[in-house]
Amino acid sequence: MDGCPTSTRPWFEHRLGAALSGVPQVHDLLDRPGARILDVSCGAGWSTIALARAYPGARIVALDIDEPSIDTARRRARQAGVDGRVELRVADVAGLSADGFDGTFAFECLHDMS
Repeated sequence: MDGCPTSTRPWFEHRLGAALSGVPQVHDLLDRPGARILDVSCGAGWSTIALARAYPGARIVALDIDEPSIDTARRRARQAGVDGRVELRVADVAGLSADGFDGTFAFECLHDMS
């Protein structure tokens, strides 16, 4: 289970915040108190943690259909100290509306989609 998360973790930890800050239209929406971010199919949580660190004023909702992945993500969010601003849910995103979110991302799942 840790193969893909281990390979993507360094990019999320060291590059995601800088990459998003390089897109002013996105960064300005997310870098304000009360911003809401949706992380779709978050896997083991590294993207969610990186979003929480990059945008400390934001609230992040992260979803994945795989319960063991969400359990791992919750543990990692606690260890990273961002669990108070991150809501991790087991959920199928089919039919999900992104209304009410300032930014919606799907980082951890693209490699699984055809």
